[in-house]
Amino acid sequence: MDPNSAPPLFSESLPPSGNRISLPIVIMAIVLILVIASGSYYLGLQSHHSTSQPTAAVPTVAPTVTLETPPNSPTIQPLNIKKQTVVITTNPPTSVFPSSPDNEFKAYTNNGMKVTLQYPTHWKMVSNCKFGAICFSSTDFQEKLSGVGDGGGFYYAIKGNLFSLSSSPRMSEMKLDDFCHPGGPIKIHSCFDLTLDGYSAKKRIEVLDNNVEFATTIAVLTENQFLTIGLTYASKEDSVLLDKILSTFKFIK
Repeated sequence: MDPNSAPPLFSESLPPSGNRISLPIVIMAIVLILVIASGSYYLGLQSHHSTSQPTAAVPTVAPTVTLETPPNSPTIQPLNIKKQTVVITTNPPTSVFPSSPDNEFKAYTNNGMKVTLQYPTHWKMVSNCKFGAICFSSTDFQEKLSGVGDGGGFYYAIKGNLFSLSSSPRMSEMKLDDFCHPGGPIKIHSCFDLTLDGYSAKKRIEVLDNNVEFATTIAVLTENQFLTIGLTYASKEDSVLLDKILSTFKFIK
């Protein structure tokens, strides 16, 4: 033993130098832990603050759609709707018939026959009438005589219309049924009853040999007279004119 070296007062067992932890390393570890802890705390505060704030609404922008018209496609034009004004009038018509030359009537009165009626204003009175005592015809009226044979003949219209009115004293032996069977050249298509201003009457439809309708005649028996009212026409469609005239017919006192 070296006499100059004195033995230590205390004997301490130290770890080997390979297992010894450096103090600076320990201090850096502590600082690192503190930094991580502080960062975590700060992030937690920021997260809490962000969740407590209201969320701002993000405006929604609608996409813009552009439609392209294909070439040569038809152009759609807007509808042009016109407004129409409908006027409804409550004034009564001045005539029971629609306005036309054949529906504008004027009055006629015959005191000898004790009758009154209306006929178209454009008709004219016919003198020397072959169809009755009183006659009115359209301005275009034309007549023709049928073939005269053993039974005689009669006139009929080939153009226009003619209205006739005749009267004879009533005889005791007169019967309305005889009017439907006149005999002679007149051919009867049909005959039926009707009433004219309160009196019984007969209406017969007359035809030519070819069964073409050409006349309608009414017969009425009153207390004093036998009255015949007729219309001769070139067209069957004009037979309605007689109905219009009869709708105005009246016996007078």
